[in-house]
Amino acid sequence: NGINIIENYRVLKVINMDSGLPSNFTFNVHIDDENVYWASSNDGIFRIENDQNIFIFNTENGLFDNVLFDILEDEHGYFWVPSDIGIARISKEQLNNFAKGEADEYSYSIYDRSDGMKASRCIGATKSIKTTNGNLAFTTSGGVAFVNPSNIHQDKVLVNPVIEKIIVGEKTFKSNEKIEVLPSNDHISIHFTAFNFKLSKKIAFRYKLSPFDNEWIKSETNRTARYTNLPPGEYTFHVQSSLDKHTWGKTVKASIIVHRSWWQTWWFIASMALFFSMLLFLIYKARTYTVKKQKQELERLVKVRTALIAEQKRELEKQAEELEKLSIVASHTDNAILITSPEGDIQWVNESFTRIYGYTVEEFIEEKHSNLAKVSKDPNIQQIIKESIETHQPTSYTIEVSAKDGEKIWIQTSLTPIKNEAGEVISIVAIDSDITALKKAEQEMINMNDEIVTQAESILQQNEEIQTQRDELEQINTLLIKHTQNIESSIWYAHTIQKAILPTKQSLNQFFETFIVFKPRDIVSGDFYWYIDLTEEESTPKVLVAVVDCTGHGVPGALMSMIGSRLLSEIVNERNVTNPAQILKQLNRLVNIVLKQESEDSIDGMDVALCHIELNNNIVNITFAGANRPLYILEKGAREISTIKGNRKTIGGIMPDIDMEFTNKTVTLKKGDIIVMNSDGYTDQNRADGKKFSLPSFHKLLTENANQPLDKLEEIIDISFDEYRGTEPQRDDTTVLGIKF
Repeated sequence: NGINIIENYRVLKVINMDSGLPSNFTFNVHIDDENVYWASSNDGIFRIENDQNIFIFNTENGLFDNVLFDILEDEHGYFWVPSDIGIARISKEQLNNFAKGEADEYSYSIYDRSDGMKASRCIGATKSIKTTNGNLAFTTSGGVAFVNPSNIHQDKVLVNPVIEKIIVGEKTFKSNEKIEVLPSNDHISIHFTAFNFKLSKKIAFRYKLSPFDNEWIKSETNRTARYTNLPPGEYTFHVQSSLDKHTWGKTVKASIIVHRSWWQTWWFIASMALFFSMLLFLIYKARTYTVKKQKQELERLVKVRTALIAEQKRELEKQAEELEKLSIVASHTDNAILITSPEGDIQWVNESFTRIYGYTVEEFIEEKHSNLAKVSKDPNIQQIIKESIETHQPTSYTIEVSAKDGEKIWIQTSLTPIKNEAGEVISIVAIDSDITALKKAEQEMINMNDEIVTQAESILQQNEEIQTQRDELEQINTLLIKHTQNIESSIWYAHTIQKAILPTKQSLNQFFETFIVFKPRDIVSGDFYWYIDLTEEESTPKVLVAVVDCTGHGVPGALMSMIGSRLLSEIVNERNVTNPAQILKQLNRLVNIVLKQESEDSIDGMDVALCHIELNNNIVNITFAGANRPLYILEKGAREISTIKGNRKTIGGIMPDIDMEFTNKTVTLKKGDIIVMNSDGYTDQNRADGKKFSLPSFHKLLTENANQPLDKLEEIIDISFDEYRGTEPQRDDTTVLGIKF
C-alpha cells in the first residue's frame, strides 16, 4: 500500500501513488540524518522530504537503472545501491543538488566483476547491512559481497582520446591531415578511442561536430561518429573521454571542410530564379487562355444539362406511376417483401410482413435490428448477400424463425439485387415465403425414410447384376451423407437453443459495462455464463453473475451446461436462495441427485465462479464463492491483478460429496474497477510447440490492456487467443466474462 510511517504501533501517515509515487511498491527505505526518506523500488529512487516533497530519480533523468534493491549510506557522504548489474556508488550531495534544481546532472560509479565481485547481479527483496566498523554487506548471486568504503580509490587518471582515422566515402585521412569533402562524398565516419588497460570497459566518450551539433553526444560502447549530407561549410570535430562520466579529459579536435556543389553556387540559383519567373509567366498566359475556353464549354454544357434534366424529370414521373402500381401489388401478395440498402439496412416492408411475423416494421426494428444481416440467424447470411451483390444474381436461403407470438415458422427468402443504369447495385429486394407446411411435410417424409430405405435394400438385394450393386452403394452413400447433414443440422439447432439460454448483452449491461469472449470448441459448448437480476422496487441494484465450466465439450458438454443453467435458475427463482455459498451447496446436491452419482458410475461435474453484486452509488459490494474457479480483480490504476480463490472443490465429479460446504468471500470495489471470471480453456490452450498460454500470460494481457475500452479489450482477448494457437486446434471450450463498474 506504499510507505507507512508508524509511531507507537499506530500508522501516522501513508505515502503512496495518491501522494505522487509512481507505484505503491518499494524494496527498502533509508532515513538520513536530515530526516529525508530515500526509498529503493522498481521505478528508481524516491526522495521524500518533510513527508510530502517527492522527487523521483530514474533512467529518464540520468539514473543507470530503475530496478534498485536497497540504499546504504557510508561515512563519506555516498549512497551504495545494489542492482542487477552491480553495486552503484552515488554522491548524496549531488543527488540533493539535482533534486533541488541546483545542478544539471549527477554521476555514479558501478562496481562489478571487473572490480573483484564474484557476481555482478545482486539479490532483490533482501536487506543490505552496514557493520559497526562502517563496512557494507550486500547479497549477490555469487554470495555476500563486503565493501570497505574507506578503501575505495577512484581512478583519477584521465585518459585522453585519440582520433584513429576519418573515412570520407572510400578515402581514409589522418586527424592531422587537411580534410576536404567533395559534394559527391556525403558519408563521413570518424573513428576514435582511448587507452586504459585496466578499465577499458568503463571508458565513456562524448563528441560533437561544431557548428552542426548544438550539444555533446554521449557514447559508451560505440567509438565511431557518423555524419551524412552535411551542408557546405567549415566544421570542427571535438571528442573527450572519461572514466566516471563526470570528469572529462582533454578535448581532441579535427577540422573538416565540406565544399559546395555546382548547383549550390550563386550564379546557378540566379539562373534558376530567372527561368522559373519566365515559366510562371508562360503558365499564367496559358491558364488565362484555358479559362476562357472552359467558360465557353461550360455555357454549352449548361444548355445540354438543362435539356437532360427535363428529360430525367419526365422519366421519374413515369417511374413513380410504375412504383405506385407495384406498391398495390406488393400490399396484396401473401409474401413478405422487404427492400434494403446494399448494406442490408431495411428501408421498406409491405403489409404481408406484419401478417406473417406479427410485427410492424417499427416493432421489428426496435426488438430485432434494422439490418437484415444482423436479424438473420443464418451464419452465412453476410456471405450470401455479398455473393448476390458481386454476381448480380438472385439467390435464396431457408431458415426457421420465431413470430411475435412465439410460434416457430419456416421462411424461404429470395434475394434479388436491383441495379441502376451504370450496373451498380442500389438496393436489394427480399421476398419471404412461409413454407412451414412444406417443412412439416418434409419432416414426415424424413420420418418415413427408414422404411423406404429398408424396402429399397430388399429389392436391390435380389438383383445380382454388378450395375445394381453399384447403384446400391451409391444410394447407401447418399443416405449416409443425408444422415450426416441431419445430425449436423440437429447440432446447429442445439447451438441455437443453447445460445437462447445465455443472457443477452443488453441485460448484462443494464447496471454496468461488460465484455464476453465465448468460444465453443465445437458447434455447442460445455461452458456457459449465467445472470439473474435480484433488484427489488426502489432498492439498490443486486444481481447474480456466474461463469460455469462443465465436464466435456460438444454435445455432452452442452447437455451438462443446460442442466447447470436450469438448476441455478431453480435454486434462485424457486427456492429463493441468493447466498453464493448456499447456491453452490444446493447446486452440488442437485447435480448428485439428477446424475444419480451415488448409485451410478457418473463422473460429470462443473467448476463455477459465482458473484453476488450489489451496487450502492460508487461503492460495489461483491460476495464471491467458487467451485474450483477464482475471481480476478483489476483495481483502477493498479499494475497487478488481485486473485480471490474459490474452494478447491468441484460440483459433482469423480468423488461427489452431497453435503459439501462452500465459503463466501467479500470484497468492496469502486467505480472504474474491473472483475474477470473465466473457464480454464483460455489458459490451457497450447500452440505448435506444445506450450500453454498460461495464467501469468493471461494476467499480463489483462493488465496491459486494462485502460482500453471494454469492446476493444474484448477484441484483444479474442484475437490474442487465436493468434497464440495459430494452426493448432482449439483444445477446450473458452469463456471470459469481464465487468467494469
